[in-house]
Amino acid sequence: ENLVAYIQYGINQVGEYDFEEEFDYDTIHSHLGQTFTLELVTEAAEVPWGMAFLPTGALLVTDRNGKIFKIEGQEAIELKNVPEVNSKNQGGMLDIVLDPAFDSNQFIYVSYSKVHPEDAELTTTAVSRYILSEDGLEEAVEIFEATPYESTNHHFGSRLVFGDDGYLYITVGDRGKRDDNPQDLTRSPGKVHRIKSDGTIPEDNPFVANPDAVASIYSYGHRNPQGMIKDPATGNMWAHEHGPRGGDEINEIVAGNNYGWPVISYGINYNGTVFTTETEREGMEQPKHYWVPSIGPSGMAYVTSERYPNWKNHLLSGSLKYGFVSVMPLRGGSLGDETRLLEGVGRTRSIVQSPDGYLYIGFRNFNQIKGNFFYRFFDFMHIMKSYTLGKMGLHFNGSSANVSYPKTLFYSTNGFVHHMNIPFGETRLFANEVAKKSNTTFCLHPNAEVTHVQNPSFKSWFREQRKNELILRRCKIVAQLSNGVLFLCRLTFFSLACILLIFGTPKIQFASAVLISVRFLVQYISFGIVAKKLSVLKLIIALPLFELWHLATQFIIFISSLKSKRLYWN
Repeated sequence: ENLVAYIQYGINQVGEYDFEEEFDYDTIHSHLGQTFTLELVTEAAEVPWGMAFLPTGALLVTDRNGKIFKIEGQEAIELKNVPEVNSKNQGGMLDIVLDPAFDSNQFIYVSYSKVHPEDAELTTTAVSRYILSEDGLEEAVEIFEATPYESTNHHFGSRLVFGDDGYLYITVGDRGKRDDNPQDLTRSPGKVHRIKSDGTIPEDNPFVANPDAVASIYSYGHRNPQGMIKDPATGNMWAHEHGPRGGDEINEIVAGNNYGWPVISYGINYNGTVFTTETEREGMEQPKHYWVPSIGPSGMAYVTSERYPNWKNHLLSGSLKYGFVSVMPLRGGSLGDETRLLEGVGRTRSIVQSPDGYLYIGFRNFNQIKGNFFYRFFDFMHIMKSYTLGKMGLHFNGSSANVSYPKTLFYSTNGFVHHMNIPFGETRLFANEVAKKSNTTFCLHPNAEVTHVQNPSFKSWFREQRKNELILRRCKIVAQLSNGVLFLCRLTFFSLACILLIFGTPKIQFASAVLISVRFLVQYISFGIVAKKLSVLKLIIALPLFELWHLATQFIIFISSLKSKRLYWN
């Protein structure tokens, strides 16, 4: 009865991850009050599995298909002499990490699916240490090899993290052999391991005194951990792992603990059958959090950066299955309520915080069409940047400048250049309002929160402006249709009047001339001061040309707004 209720609960939860709107990579996003944009870093890696930053600011990215790239600016350099890997299914070039003393020894560590030297059908998780040269890897030393090798091509684990103790922590999945590996201390798979940087075993590893156990084992009873971070507050590792159908978990990794797989689980088999009825047992750890249904967690980061003050001390976990980033506060060894970031962004594979405080995510983009998945196989690496002023790095003297279509305003206060899209309203009038209301450096966007604003009256005014803009955005379709109808009516009137003026009877020609004159009189008034400076002859020539120009621009704006799904107010 409990199992039936559990399955029904899981089925009902699936709808939470049905993100109907297609993800917009170019918009400005907001989550927990933190506003940010996505900036494309590289498309070089087909499956960006792991990332590591060099002291120079360059980014090392592993591609599961068997490559490692060094990203410097816009250039992606494929490194030479990388390990040979088995890139079938979930195997390939996996994680990468720098030695804590990289500045002096230039060591990097790479995890990968290694092919057995005598049997190409067998693979395992291995870690090798290299010296990083300008364009490749040198002096390979294999420091870890999980045994036994298996004929399966999944559940390699492979996340690498250095702890405060200077030791390297390695996750290894159960290789799909749940009944053989995770609970057996004589086997490496299904464990978190801890080794020294040269591959030797720390003397205080929990099972080092057990002659039958694999000495590198730090914890066991894991299924397939593909995300791991170090908690700066405690120094303990936290890892998430894939469950079967339901039961993905987040655990705090403690030396010697048994995390239960497959004896206890909050999941069932993929075919709906049961492999265990137990969700807890004495001597086995309960997860700090679990997901039902499974989200397919991969990649994990802990935010310490001041660039994202509202996300500080939060744990980020990527979702392969539903394409979002899970966000949970992590304080005092406990997790808070989950929220979701970047819903529908794509199969999120890796997340890392850079030394300068920015968050990078690696993911595979996809579209979901009526329940069936259609994959577009371009894989992106994006950097989430807080929408602040300092990174723009632009300065000029002056008050404001603007361009017409699309409505984009650049204005300056306190010597900074700021940028704002204004899809509604008249640009110069809006600029004047900004100049009147502002007395400090600030950043403004229809989809953004107010940042760097201390003036309470301006904040109140901004929120009212944003509210009005949101109301107008909801009328976008009506406004576009109205713009199109207006264009057709004016075109019809102008064309019909000209035809009647040329080919009609004298009375009709007279009436047409009066109508055109009235229309031009209105246009004359709209010309304002500029038109009054023209002579009568020039005005007679200018008004028809202006009418044609007005029709043409209105048509272009109408078509552009339909194509871009954005209303350009005319």
